[in-house]
Amino acid sequence: MSKFGRSLIDYARTNMPYFGGTTQATPLSTPAYWNQIYKKLKGENFEWAVEPTSLIPTYQSTPGTTHSLLTPGKWLVIGNGTSDLPRLMSSVGGGEVNVTACDFSDTVVEQMKKKQTEVEWVRMDCTEDMGDSEYDGIIDKGLLDGLHLARDTSGVKNVLSNAYRSLLPGGSLFTA
Repeated sequence: MSKFGRSLIDYARTNMPYFGGTTQATPLSTPAYWNQIYKKLKGENFEWAVEPTSLIPTYQSTPGTTHSLLTPGKWLVIGNGTSDLPRLMSSVGGGEVNVTACDFSDTVVEQMKKKQTEVEWVRMDCTEDMGDSEYDGIIDKGLLDGLHLARDTSGVKNVLSNAYRSLLPGGSLFTA
């Protein structure tokens, strides 16, 4: 585990009620908090919960869906942070998978634009808007977890509502 991952777990244990910490509101749902984290990371890769290489085979044949992470089309990776998932989807998909990655941290978006040039990077607050009927698939690799940890239930509802609205008919939403 990276030093960042260890510090995030230590923070959670100290400050979050789920881990026996305080019941005060947490800063996890603010761009300012994440801008500070990403400035400290300096573009270092951090994977929330699971490595993206394990997601590709898992989501290649998910029962009940019409898409896999490698289905040709337009994909949005929400709350991406420094994850390597968008680059991996783009490279393994052979150019057929058009990937846009977003985060609400200006800092990480600028860092990742330089690091993953094959992916379109945009600053987007998914609790506010993701567009209408734009994507064949959307994948969340940690945004909803972060909002749950921040105790931001309205943020969770908004992200799910916005994701549904921004999917094309028959599109798929994956969470990891």
